[in-house]
Amino acid sequence: MRPATTRRGLLASLAGLSLTGRALGAAVDGGRTAATRTQSAAAFEPARHGFGFRNWSTRGETYADHDHAAVGEERVRRVLGRRWRTPAKRSLGVDVTSLAGSVLDAIATQVYVSVNQQSATNGHCYGMVFAAQQFYENPDSMPLDRESASEFGHPDAPVEDADVAPVAREVDQYHLTQFLDLRAWLGRRAMLTPEWIDYERQLDRVTSVVDEFGTAGLTVFDGGTRASHQVLVYDYRREPDATRLLVYDPNYPARWYESVDAPPTITVDTGGSRPTVRQYGDAYDEFVFNRRDRAIAAGHRDAASLDPPTGEDAREELFDLALFLVDSDEVSLTVVGPDDRPLGRDDGAYADPTRSEYSRMRYRYGFSPGRYDVSIVGESDAEYELTAVVADADGERLDARRTSGIRAGEVHRYAAEVPASGAGSLERLDRGSSWPLTVGAVGLGAGTAAAAAGTYVRARRRTE
Repeated sequence: MRPATTRRGLLASLAGLSLTGRALGAAVDGGRTAATRTQSAAAFEPARHGFGFRNWSTRGETYADHDHAAVGEERVRRVLGRRWRTPAKRSLGVDVTSLAGSVLDAIATQVYVSVNQQSATNGHCYGMVFAAQQFYENPDSMPLDRESASEFGHPDAPVEDADVAPVAREVDQYHLTQFLDLRAWLGRRAMLTPEWIDYERQLDRVTSVVDEFGTAGLTVFDGGTRASHQVLVYDYRREPDATRLLVYDPNYPARWYESVDAPPTITVDTGGSRPTVRQYGDAYDEFVFNRRDRAIAAGHRDAASLDPPTGEDAREELFDLALFLVDSDEVSLTVVGPDDRPLGRDDGAYADPTRSEYSRMRYRYGFSPGRYDVSIVGESDAEYELTAVVADADGERLDARRTSGIRAGEVHRYAAEVPASGAGSLERLDRGSSWPLTVGAVGLGAGTAAAAAGTYVRARRRTE
């Protein structure tokens, strides 16, 4: 067996990060190794190999004593610059050192917000899935002389000694890896462009990995909002017109699986001209399988799950970034691009916007030059700072900040002009005037007000 140095190498590079809460540093053991399915004692069973606790939020009351480690923004920049150089050159043919510094700065800010707010995934699901996979494949790495993950009823076990929480450390370490490793980051970029996903190919890869190793990590997501969640496939069923993937969903504790007749299942309809995914849970209607997750988790360096663009296409699609942020959780933010499509956002059910100085974020990779219409809706009386950063492979296009006070229900509108070359601008349009539908917006609620603001912006643009 080959030593699992890939993920641990990344963690070693994070040793100097500024952390709050539990220390991210020390690994549980120093000799973790990869294992194949034939080396596992039995097939993965969620009731046994899943954790005895369920997925949780940093601000939830379920495991309130656990404080997920936070990473400083400047440290994220240093890690990305150091860790992305070789894999970007090898996988994409792109020399990140030739990119403008503002590009990596913008990406680092986006990653910093995602990792600290846990907004890109649903709580600690990614860390739980791959920690459970590790303990299943390599039982010798199980801490505290336990025989299965289901015996851990709390992430901070043993609870009596808050300074000894090896399971929580393991979960946190895996959770950070997904954001700070280029291959893991690239593997989920298909969430931004679902048309990249070939589900026939994805199914072949998922099932072959399950055949070989017993499990395969899968990211399910909402194609509209990009809200996402991590699960672990441990078995599958092929039918004439569908393939069903049986999954361990960390939103449920191990004991729950003992009482259900039908385990959580992701179903892909294969009877049509193109495989389609049936909705999983309340919102997830797409998925992406990233074999690089296993490369990171188990030390295997096999093929990537997607074929991302290379050369100039890679520079544009994967590194050019339009990023808009506000620092107050008392406002909502909508940004509509030159193509009349809203910019995306991370939308995890367990996201905590208070975990960074940026409470709201909208962004797009592979952006287009033109005008970006920004709407900020007051959920209550507040002060806010709007930050707009746009950078491409050739340099910075826009870096501007605007500060203002806003009342509940009020809408502030800005226009960000992003040229094909040269510097852009960010201008306030309404100059302190309230939107005529302020009263209605308050009655509808902030979320509806924000949606209405976006509709208003698009309608206004079509008449200009």
